[in-house]
Amino acid sequence: MKGKVYIRQKGTHQAHVIIGCKAYDINHPRRIALYLLNNLLGGPGMNSLLNLSLRERNGLVYTVESSMVSYSDNGLWTVYFGCDPHDVKKCCRLVRHQLDRLMEKPLSRSQLTTAKQQLKGQIAIACDNRENFALDFGRSFLHKGKEKDLDTLFQQIDAVTAEELQQVAQELFDAERMTTLIYQ
Repeated sequence: MKGKVYIRQKGTHQAHVIIGCKAYDINHPRRIALYLLNNLLGGPGMNSLLNLSLRERNGLVYTVESSMVSYSDNGLWTVYFGCDPHDVKKCCRLVRHQLDRLMEKPLSRSQLTTAKQQLKGQIAIACDNRENFALDFGRSFLHKGKEKDLDTLFQQIDAVTAEELQQVAQELFDAERMTTLIYQ
């Protein structure tokens, strides 16, 4: 593992691992591309790249997900997984492999289309939860002084290119930029 690594002994049954880096603030022009990339990597779908690699193909993790948070002046992108302590290194290598693949080769047209459709579908379903919908609109009004517009968000997602995703991956996912925290 490159970058900074912190290991904390907690005497837990499983290891909890967080790998991450600084990301884009809420107004950054590439934030939507990272949003799409994050969903592709470790979003809630069972077909996320990390879930398929670590859980479905290799049976190494109990859970795996990635997340991003954008604040007014900065952002954070992370991967979390829980696994048996003796599988930590292998899981970290598999995560690194997925990040490297996204850095090295752009998505195909069909992969990109599928990723966009899935994200937009997840957003549409999330809007059915009225409480979350109201909170999200409130955050948008607080940060930008205007209501959130789903049509505009969907247009922004549709405008993301495979090359832009690759550029975001190259910018953020470099191994030297990553910090890893392991609780075991």
